[in-house]
This record gives sequence, structure tokens and C-alpha cells, in this order.
Amino acid sequence: MMEMVLIRHGEPDTAACDSRNFAGQGYELAPLTQKGVAQAKEAAHSPLLQGAQMILSSPYTRALQTAAEISRVTGLEIRVESFGLTTSQFFQSPVGPTTSRIFAA
Repeated sequence: MMEMVLIRHGEPDTAACDSRNFAGQGYELAPLTQKGVAQAKEAAHSPLLQGAQMILSSPYTRALQTAAEISRVTGLEIRVESFGLTTSQFFQSPVGPTTSRIFAA
């Protein structure tokens, strides 16, 4: 059985996007706040990640920064996919027996 641990990205800093009136995909360029970086570092130490084989990240800045912090601590490879899946779609996807756990970074 495949087990997935879903980690939501750390807190993004959308101020720069807001001040430049970014919309749509441009809004996805928001980096993490200092708090968001700290959240990602904390998530990297979760016992849920023991035995993990890889990190799968979206290409959005906040997700990549979160994945990078986790990778620094765990040594896991980061794979970037832009297939646009949302968290809710993981629970509806027919990928075989799956156990999923979600926690926020």
C-alpha cells in the first residue's frame, strides 16, 4: 500500500503580489514569510516523514520553498510537477490503496 503525507506550504507573503496587482498565475509567485520558512523547517522534523522516499511539489514559489526546507533536513529528492492537482483531488484519485495524512507546515 502506498502512503502519502500531504504537507501544505508555509505561510506565503502576498504583500508584493498585492502591491503589484498580480492576478492569476502571477499571484503564485509569492514567497514564504519568515513565519512560513519556520513552519516548513518545523514540518521537516515530523515523524510522519520517516520512511518517505521523495518530495512531490507544485512549481509555485511557496511550495518549492517549503519543499526545499524539508529536503535540507531530510535529504529527500524534490520532484516538481505542474499537473495542477489540489489536495482534495488526492482523495478522489484512483491510484490504488492509499492512506493519506495532511498537516499544515
